[in-house]
Amino acid sequence: MEEPLHLPDAPNPPEEGDCCGNGCEVCVHDMYAAELAEYRRRVMEYEARQQNMSSDTDSEKA
Repeated sequence: MEEPLHLPDAPNPPEEGDCCGNGCEVCVHDMYAAELAEYRRRVMEYEARQQNMSSDTDSEKA
């Protein structure tokens, strides 16, 4: 079963002071970049499903 069709929420960027500046192996900025990439992927999937639904509806009308 597919996920419900809703636009995912964008991740919140790190706030000032979230990064300690010590060069951590996995920084909050790295985690945000990964979350943002996943968000963009999910938005593209959402838009593709919306486009497919629109195409299916148009072909049913014909």
